Amino acid sequence: MKHFTKWKDTAVTILIAVVWFAIGWVANGRFQNSDTALFKQVQEGLIDHHVDELPSSREMTYDAIRGMIAGVDDPYAAFFEPAMGALFQQDYQGNTGVTGILLDLIGDQWEVIVLLPGEPAAEAGLLLGDVVLSIGGVSLTSSITDPEIALLLRGPADEPVEFVVQRGEETLTFAPIRKARPIVSSGEMLDGDIAYFAQYTFTANSPELVKAELTQLLAQNPRAIIWDLRSNGGGSMDAAQENLSYFIDEGLLFTVALKDGKERPYPANGNTLAPNIPLVVLIGERTYSSAETAAISIAENERGILIGSTTFGKGTVQETVPLLDDSMLQYTVAHWLSPSGVWVEKKGVAPQIYVEDDPATEADEVIEEAVRYIEMELK
Repeated sequence: MKHFTKWKDTAVTILIAVVWFAIGWVANGRFQNSDTALFKQVQEGLIDHHVDELPSSREMTYDAIRGMIAGVDDPYAAFFEPAMGALFQQDYQGNTGVTGILLDLIGDQWEVIVLLPGEPAAEAGLLLGDVVLSIGGVSLTSSITDPEIALLLRGPADEPVEFVVQRGEETLTFAPIRKARPIVSSGEMLDGDIAYFAQYTFTANSPELVKAELTQLLAQNPRAIIWDLRSNGGGSMDAAQENLSYFIDEGLLFTVALKDGKERPYPANGNTLAPNIPLVVLIGERTYSSAETAAISIAENERGILIGSTTFGKGTVQETVPLLDDSMLQYTVAHWLSPSGVWVEKKGVAPQIYVEDDPATEADEVIEEAVRYIEMELK
């Protein structure tokens, strides 16, 4: 994680230009020997002559990598030290727990901006507006990136995570117990023989879980399916392709636009389960990334209709690369495009029928609208 001190700012400015030797790219000829020599000269000069005690050479290299990332116009670029890299791998596989909290950097402080009712963080006593000083013993500074915050918030299910917060003049400690993050909700049959299931991520193991849930629902001969992506944080594009292919039997699902004008199309893979049954996809502002890919693909392929509100608007694809010491580097490698070539970045995907859920009521108005629409269409 990031623990910058004043002396490092000057060092990092020099180091970032040549830091890549530390992650093994010099072997590919990306830098000349003079670049690595410059890095070595600066590092050794600081170690040999700086008046104050310095971090280890490894820590200095890590901070230099972060400095380089800070100079790139990429909000999703991040560097994860080995321990955080292990968390990333665990999260990608879907083996993780959550506390139901979101933070945002307000000024130079990380504040609680969302607390889901009934979730561990709210139940433990955290409040909106609390300033979070540390999570799991890791101090939160303004230099920490959003991807790092996301990994700190997630972690092993059924284990406590310590939050130290500032609330007014008080410093308080809370230890909510992370609960397993569902990937797919238990499907159910709504009135009118309408099948419903919610999907919360597109992690690597999501296709097999969705397949099992969808197979179980289809065995009950539903008249239509509601696929709820309103709280789906996205994930793997490969998983999105697999999940979409359950509903779309042929054609282009989306395209990934890479560097230098190269494109990679993602077609339906032929593993269809429900290619013809009427389909409604629920979306909202927490529909994110590859979940947005799924939604707009359903709409443009005329496979179903979108009901809800406009999605978040993330149209980029990240790659996370393991480095020599099991740390990891994440950066944006592509834009994803809808079948017709639409890029949703900062715009989101708009529903065909707009409706928002009213948190003041017990009913879910979005699901109710979906059921009404299906009943009208199937009359």
